[in-house]
Amino acid sequence: LSLEKIEMLLETACLATAISNQVMLGSDTPYMEELHQLRPHPGALRVAERLRHYMSDSPIRASHERYDVDGVVQDPYSLRCAAQILGACCEEISEARKTFEIEINSATDNPLLLPDENGEYTNIISGGHFHGMPIAMKLYNLLEAMSVMARLSNMRCVRFVDGARNRGLGHDLKWPGLSEAERGTSSAMMIPEYTSAALTNYIWGQTTPNHLFSLSTDAGQEDHVSMSAGLAIKVWDTLPTLARLMAIELSYGAQGAAIRKAQVHFPSKIHLDAEARAATEKARTTYRDEVEKLGLDLHFHADVVTHLIYHWTPEERSLSPICEAALERIYVEFQPVKKDRFLHDDLERMYGLVWSGELVDSSRCQR
Repeated sequence: LSLEKIEMLLETACLATAISNQVMLGSDTPYMEELHQLRPHPGALRVAERLRHYMSDSPIRASHERYDVDGVVQDPYSLRCAAQILGACCEEISEARKTFEIEINSATDNPLLLPDENGEYTNIISGGHFHGMPIAMKLYNLLEAMSVMARLSNMRCVRFVDGARNRGLGHDLKWPGLSEAERGTSSAMMIPEYTSAALTNYIWGQTTPNHLFSLSTDAGQEDHVSMSAGLAIKVWDTLPTLARLMAIELSYGAQGAAIRKAQVHFPSKIHLDAEARAATEKARTTYRDEVEKLGLDLHFHADVVTHLIYHWTPEERSLSPICEAALERIYVEFQPVKKDRFLHDDLERMYGLVWSGELVDSSRCQR
């Protein structure tokens, strides 16, 4: 049961990655098949293929593919290395499936009856096929995978609310149409990131390696037991927390995508040659003097002159067709936050959408 859920959540993580990547104006080149063939870990190859699938034909990606448009060479690890990170999780999950399939089709009773030389099942063998260590170690690997998936999702939530690093989405993803007074008092999408941190910390707390803390039983006769049942329970109990984390990131992606569609100008910086840099620095110095005369906050205003304005069409602000279809389904449960509201119910509906598997099932059907 846990394996079926975590496989679904890994696919959800791929979809969330593709949405977050496009919304934060990331690149899909780190997911190229030719690149991953140079380091052909099966999990990374598989995840990179899923990310390419979800980002296929993305207008928003195409709109800033040229370096001279947005001036960014490398994305943060949470986007650029997603195939490698989730790929490692994918391999842990795949190895767990192999072990579980062997186990579920095996004889694990004790004692077991084996045939004697006459083919009669009279050879009574007291062995150890009941021992849970093969399962315990793979269960723990699932907890490790969940911890990694949780942190990856959390890091992107952190970036979403950071106005200095979210590529022009603004602090806390506040709606662009708010007045200055409303922006000053709005928390917008600030609080779900706190929740994401708490949920990530909870998942980390569940990764105690029970199988390494073996306690003997039966007066020492059972002197090295697997403690695998405790791990199985922890895996099952932790999976909903991971689903809630995914729901939060997808909500951030949906809010960010809505903000992008409301942005008339591309939030770009450009690489400047020496002459242009000198001119920019002169303008910045003049600007700094004017700002100081007015007594304004220099940190807030100083980078305005380093931006060039590009107009982008509504079509260029769209995500890939598959991700747009996913967003359409998400907006049924989570409408963009234009003014502060109580978000618990929205996020619980998003959790239901993720936990049921409906979101990835509908996305798989998209071509």
